[in-house]
Amino acid sequence: MKKTTILILLFISITCIAQEETLLTQKQQNKIIEKLSDKLLKSYVFEKTAKEVSSKIKQYQFPRNKKDFAKALNDTIRSISKDVHFRFFFSPQSYKNITNTDKKPEVDHRKQIRQKNYGFEKVALLPDNIGYLKINQFHEYDEAFQIAKASMEFLQHADSYIIDLKDNGGGSGKMGRFLGSYFFKEGDHRLLLENYNREKDELVQEWTLVNVPGKRRPNATLYIIIGKNTGSAAEAFPYFMQANKRATIVGENSWGGAHSGAFIPIEKDFIAFIPSGRVTSPITKSNWEDVGVTPDIKISTDLALDFIKKEILVKKSDSLMKEMKKGNLPKEKEELLTWKLNYFNAKTTENSAKFSKTLAKSYSKYQVSFKNDNLYFGKKRLIPFSNTIFYAEKGYTREGDLIIEFDHAINPTKLFYKVIDWDHGKVTKFELKAN
Repeated sequence: MKKTTILILLFISITCIAQEETLLTQKQQNKIIEKLSDKLLKSYVFEKTAKEVSSKIKQYQFPRNKKDFAKALNDTIRSISKDVHFRFFFSPQSYKNITNTDKKPEVDHRKQIRQKNYGFEKVALLPDNIGYLKINQFHEYDEAFQIAKASMEFLQHADSYIIDLKDNGGGSGKMGRFLGSYFFKEGDHRLLLENYNREKDELVQEWTLVNVPGKRRPNATLYIIIGKNTGSAAEAFPYFMQANKRATIVGENSWGGAHSGAFIPIEKDFIAFIPSGRVTSPITKSNWEDVGVTPDIKISTDLALDFIKKEILVKKSDSLMKEMKKGNLPKEKEELLTWKLNYFNAKTTENSAKFSKTLAKSYSKYQVSFKNDNLYFGKKRLIPFSNTIFYAEKGYTREGDLIIEFDHAINPTKLFYKVIDWDHGKVTKFELKAN
């Protein structure tokens, strides 16, 4: 019995110690709040807001638990400042990384960045001579600029460009200026942004580069895809390109973080990101803070890429379409162009055409099935162009894309299986009778 009592008391003692390690005394809270207030008053981009925040947070009661305290204080400051860039959080590991003079964390971080190809996820030359870059982070390491240079060199003969930033949370603004400079002619040296740092009382001007490695594309059409996950430096790039009327921005409003700053250790295990710089466009006299970058063409980011492809196709095919209306276009070329336009219309329209589930049956050795309100050709989901014509999702075969056309909307007796070879301008047709 005595042994059991000792064990219980020991357990209670250990539990109490563990709880104390996760809790803050009022004195500890006051010390953290005071230090944070001092940093805000010294560095925060808007002095008036810093004074308001500093005054109000001293009047609140916060939870004693360290994590809950950090979250509550962070939420309170953000609700007052309306600044999405400000952060205050509890993280022993992050605190250790910031305050540790050992270079190993930086080496590990660099390795992670390298494994993600410095943010460059995809570089490709798409049909219709479209240069496509998907970049998920902007870095300022030399290797990142080498990849950017190689990407632009690979795509130097493209007629149109799409830079996809929908998953880019930001990083270094230098990368945006580097890429953007390719789309201005030599000698067209433009002031893009001005960045005022309150702590340093310093104004830094950001210009296009005087020299870029490789071929400039001042006359090429440029589209930039953005969305709610596009933030910070990845917002600056579309913002200044839009302001200079050098790009068409497509997608959804971006995150809305225009203020620059740095991570600062406040007290052991507590860190703040304090915005100290305010970016302004010399053209708009404003920025995208809180509101985000507003697209020229608003559309779901999931549909944006295909929408742009359609826009480019329509512009490039303008003369062909005029010839088609006159009846001067060869039948095969006319059919190919029609299919292609139908495909992009279907892919960029959220409300698909209505169709009957009676289309589902077997045709020769192939099966068309109906499930979850969709038609399937084998395992491929069919995207409707109309109530009789469908495109097979991910239907790319070795010969080309797959189109399915039924001879009747309700009681089909056969379907036409068509392979569209966009690159070589050919349509191969097969007829399959219903069983």
